[in-house]
Amino acid sequence: METPGAAIGRTEVLPLFKPQTRNPDFPGVVSVMVIPEKEGVQPPCPRADRTLLESVYGYLNPRRPIGSEMYVIGTEYVPIGLSVAVEVRSGFNLLEVSKQVELALRNYLWPIAPGGADKTGWPLGRMIRSLELEVIVSQVAGVVEVNGLLLFEVLPSGVYRAVAIDSRGRSEITLQSWQMPEALEITVSAGPDGSGVMPETSIPVVPQTDANTVAVPVVPKLC
Repeated sequence: METPGAAIGRTEVLPLFKPQTRNPDFPGVVSVMVIPEKEGVQPPCPRADRTLLESVYGYLNPRRPIGSEMYVIGTEYVPIGLSVAVEVRSGFNLLEVSKQVELALRNYLWPIAPGGADKTGWPLGRMIRSLELEVIVSQVAGVVEVNGLLLFEVLPSGVYRAVAIDSRGRSEITLQSWQMPEALEITVSAGPDGSGVMPETSIPVVPQTDANTVAVPVVPKLC
């Protein structure tokens, strides 16, 4: 975080993690994940570029223990979609409440502040649970009832696929210990109290953009 001239929003230290192989139990290796600052919480999530990674590596390299293998890496984001339905209290504007619901979800899933329960960023590798996100939605002013929240995975083709719902009506997305979510699309269906509005069961295809990539680690010239 003290790297001169670097606008860093968050760092994570991953002991024993070798990024080339995604091996989380590699002796003698440590990886430092760097996430740059970014205003707002609209996608895409902040990604470290080569210049930032090299600056941090150059600052840390003289300080690393001799014999250790160090990498400075970007973040691997898992793209997701969400669809939620809410009933709105009388006297509240449906459109405004819908916007606040979307904002609350984006804030909570954001990788840097104000993301996560402690508002320092979504925890690395934390599972995404529909029930947890429903609680966040229920706290938005004007929301009387949350009538369901669906999670969607994004296939390589850009198509959203609904995550299976268990017998309790809940769904989950498991992340690896080095991954974080990227909420690309959030659909909010809002209706007046008692309307019985339900979440959309499909989300339009993601517009074609550059493939989600992981920043290349800066490898030391000498081991």
